[in-house]
Amino acid sequence: MMQRPVIAALIAALVTLTISSSAAADAGTVRYSYEKVEIDTTTQWVLIPKAEISLKGKPTATHIKRAFTLLKKAKRGTYGGSAIIVKGNNPATAKVTVNISPKVSKYSLIIIAETVFTLTELGVKGVDFPGYTTGPMSREDVPFPHYALQVPLWRAIPSLSTPHAQVVFPDGSIHPSTEVAAKWRNKDPELVKALYSYLNAKDAYTVTNVAKALPTLKVPYAEQVAALLKDSRAAVRETALEVLEPERNNTVVADAAVAFLKAEKDAKLAAKGAEFLGKVKDKKYNIQKPLYYLEKGDEKASLAAAKELAGYKDERVVPALADHLTDKRLKVAFAAAESLEKVNAAAAQEKALKDSKVNADVRLQIARDLSEDKTVPQKIAGLNYLVLNAKEDEGTKAIVAMNSVKDDAARTTLESYITSDTRWTRRTTADELVNRGDVKSAAAFSRAIKSKKDAEYMEKAGYELMVKQPLKVVLEQTNVKDANVKRAAYSAVGERAQKEKKANAKTFKVLTDGLKSRDPLIRGACARAIGVFADKRAATALKTVISDKSDSVRADVATGMGNFKGAELLEELTKYLEDSSAEVQAAAVTSLGKRGEAGKWDKFKALAKHKSPAVRAAAMTTLARLVSRDDKQGVREVISLLSGGVTDDDLSVRIASVTALGTFKDDKAVTGIALQLNADEEDMRLAAIAALGETGHPSAKELVLSVANDPDKKVRREAIIAMGKLGATPLLKDRAKNEKDADLQALINQTLRGK
Repeated sequence: MMQRPVIAALIAALVTLTISSSAAADAGTVRYSYEKVEIDTTTQWVLIPKAEISLKGKPTATHIKRAFTLLKKAKRGTYGGSAIIVKGNNPATAKVTVNISPKVSKYSLIIIAETVFTLTELGVKGVDFPGYTTGPMSREDVPFPHYALQVPLWRAIPSLSTPHAQVVFPDGSIHPSTEVAAKWRNKDPELVKALYSYLNAKDAYTVTNVAKALPTLKVPYAEQVAALLKDSRAAVRETALEVLEPERNNTVVADAAVAFLKAEKDAKLAAKGAEFLGKVKDKKYNIQKPLYYLEKGDEKASLAAAKELAGYKDERVVPALADHLTDKRLKVAFAAAESLEKVNAAAAQEKALKDSKVNADVRLQIARDLSEDKTVPQKIAGLNYLVLNAKEDEGTKAIVAMNSVKDDAARTTLESYITSDTRWTRRTTADELVNRGDVKSAAAFSRAIKSKKDAEYMEKAGYELMVKQPLKVVLEQTNVKDANVKRAAYSAVGERAQKEKKANAKTFKVLTDGLKSRDPLIRGACARAIGVFADKRAATALKTVISDKSDSVRADVATGMGNFKGAELLEELTKYLEDSSAEVQAAAVTSLGKRGEAGKWDKFKALAKHKSPAVRAAAMTTLARLVSRDDKQGVREVISLLSGGVTDDDLSVRIASVTALGTFKDDKAVTGIALQLNADEEDMRLAAIAALGETGHPSAKELVLSVANDPDKKVRREAIIAMGKLGATPLLKDRAKNEKDADLQALINQTLRGK
């Protein structure tokens, strides 16, 4: 029987060869195998550790049995039917016995060597081999050369499961595991320093694994690992981000992550950096996430980022959003515009309105946002842009909204539109300035008249503005230098004096003095104003200019005469029908119609075919006014004449004719109007729809309904108004179901309520 220690002859026959090597496996997860190796030029048989992951974990009796099973499995022929018996669960105190099968006794020394080295690795003190030894065998009793299991420092702490492993420090020195364990328990500074030094290793594998292990070792690591975010190796930077996750609120870590994000070229890694910073509690840092995705994200991510930035009060927000107003991805550009509005970035918004690189629709949205601003300058800036760039419907609303801003800057901005090349802009502006009622705008109307754009319309609007002023103000305006303003003022004196019941001698003298002006515009304005008084002194005054050399003055005199009743100035007015000026003739026709002079019927019929459109239009209107609705023959005659007028070569005559037809509740008049519902000119179509509404004839309802779905909003608006006048309630209710425009929906509701 072999004695313990092994028989001396066997010991002498073998050379003890100890060769150190860093094993790939951790201590406690290996088995030993007796194998042939080449050492220099010599062939040796050596015990070699083999990795066995299934042995990992705190060693127990189960691990011991499993280890022996693995030995048998690796070399079935060597172990044969050999078996193990384990008494006790703790390897350090357990009694372990291995019965070697007699059939493999020739391999007993190999079985003993492999088993002892493998099981002592698990913490077993010694193993009994009945029939071969007289007591437990330990490693010291095994006469074979072997590789000692060496474990890098970072794998050896906080503790090793075996006392046999040796610990290799970063500087190459080797230390007993028991010594290292003791130093670790005392948190030896040199040991911790040695651990950190692995982060400077040349191979990424070591660096990443040490970085991952640091959080589990309960030593400070944030600053050390944060430095790895600058490492040249992507794998190291990525691992550092993962390891630093629990420390993201650490200022040192957050600052390092910001620097990393700015420098990172790898898109996937940069995105991870952005996500990392997005979880930091401090908004100073977590803003980096939306800033990054706004710049680098796909459309969906950039869109979300633009919206998210509106929640930050940070100086970086406005420049970032402003930069993306020019984003080719329109959804992102619109989102940036929306967020700029939320953060009250008025300066950036106004600047964008002037930037042609910003999409036109985006600029319109910015202008809409500014137009809702409570601050007057921004509101004006937004509305101004809409007036100049939006479509008619929105632009018109912007002009109206501008007029609601009670500020001189808003007024002067409004006045700048009055000479616009676009008619709807000019006319809406004129109407709003009249509504505003500020006499300072009189000069703007003068500019519009001088520009010869809608001069007649502007003259009337300027007059309406002046009539709104107190008589004292109107009289003051008669002394200004601007001829057009003076004319409007002189024109308004009469009506204003009548309203204020101040038609005194002083006021009248101002007008009669004006009749002597060298300026025909002033003389004509005074003639109109004097006519308002319609008394003997007014008649006397008008006679002084009845033969004025200026056609426009005589036309104004004719207009003034239209206010008189009876025979006063009737002969003089009638003579104007033969005047050499068509302008004067037209004014005379209108005034005679106003005075109800039906006796000139035949003359008016003849003038309805006059070569001048102004005279023809006046004649059409006057004939319709004068004919008695009880005179069936006369009505038929006028309707026939007017029906011909709706095909006149001149638009003003056609509009006058169709408007006049609207004063008749007659099916033939309705037919004459209906022909113009599809006219080429918008003004003509609108006049025809309005005329149908005025007829009050049942047949007009369906005709109006035929244009209720027109794509032109103005046409639909006029149709709704006409339906209301015609009492077409069922048609209005049906229209309400189909109308998509909010303004027109409101108009329908108002009409149905009778407002």
